[in-house]
Amino acid sequence: MKTNLKFGIATIILLSFLHWQCKDEDVFFPYGDDAIGFNFDWKNSTFDDLKTEEYKFEFDPHLYFEYTFPDFSRLTFDPSIFQLDISPSECSTVKAVVRRALVKKDMVANGVGTNSNNEILESSGMFYLEIFCNGKSVNLKPGAKYQIQIPVDQSNINPEVDLFYGEETSTGINWVEADKNPNNRLNVFFSEWEVDSFGLKTGITCFPERLKWINCDYFLKFDSIDLTEACLIVSTNPGNDTITFNAYCVFKDYNAVLRPCCVKNSEKICFSALPIGQNVIYILVGKGKVDYYLGYVEKKVEKDEMTQIHCQKKTLQEVKDFISML
Repeated sequence: MKTNLKFGIATIILLSFLHWQCKDEDVFFPYGDDAIGFNFDWKNSTFDDLKTEEYKFEFDPHLYFEYTFPDFSRLTFDPSIFQLDISPSECSTVKAVVRRALVKKDMVANGVGTNSNNEILESSGMFYLEIFCNGKSVNLKPGAKYQIQIPVDQSNINPEVDLFYGEETSTGINWVEADKNPNNRLNVFFSEWEVDSFGLKTGITCFPERLKWINCDYFLKFDSIDLTEACLIVSTNPGNDTITFNAYCVFKDYNAVLRPCCVKNSEKICFSALPIGQNVIYILVGKGKVDYYLGYVEKKVEKDEMTQIHCQKKTLQEVKDFISML
């Protein structure tokens, strides 16, 4: 009897000690299928609070029009390039809605990457552009073009920069060459343009023949580097929450961000064809019913790696501050 009593007292003391040791530490649990999910759709409203500024402006589609952004990027539209299903008199004004992702922090904020099938692009700037007439989305006339001008220092312009269109797939945006000809770059030029009293700006000018996602970029060359699949495993404490995660692989040395290719075994979110040895940051941004979650690991890509990422509860501002530092 005395032995059992001593054992019971010792057990209580040990459990009390362990509780004291752990009470100020974050405790992580592997996620369950009913608590955690992954998002591939950049349009998912779950993460709208993180997205970059949306620009809206109106203009007469029958006249020449220019719109200059605060960083001196510019959109230029020639007269009558839009395909309108109604008479010109019934569409005297169109509304443009534009969202941009010029650098890595913008890409993560907007939920887009530089994926091009199994290759990686380095971006000079992405634009998402829609045009509306009387609330209805319109397209360009066949063969019509408009201009996107992006300020870039001439010394930083890669001669292989090309124009890409974003195709929306089940795993996010996939970029395809506009003319499907890697040897033809007649739709992107180095140029100069004048901005009022600010003088001449230098950069690249692209001539898209479609709306929505447009990207001026080029393929990163890793011909001498072996490629691998890399997977992330979420570890967190969802409690009674239901969390949707966005996953990213951010390249430290390039203006490039990859979105994952797939979810495997309901446990792993994976990236395909990553170059072994490159410096990256794996990031998981989650949104529950109310709270945000954030976890990341900075490392070099290793062969067939599986990286566990602990995601902690964060405020919206804390997540924004982290993204702003990328």
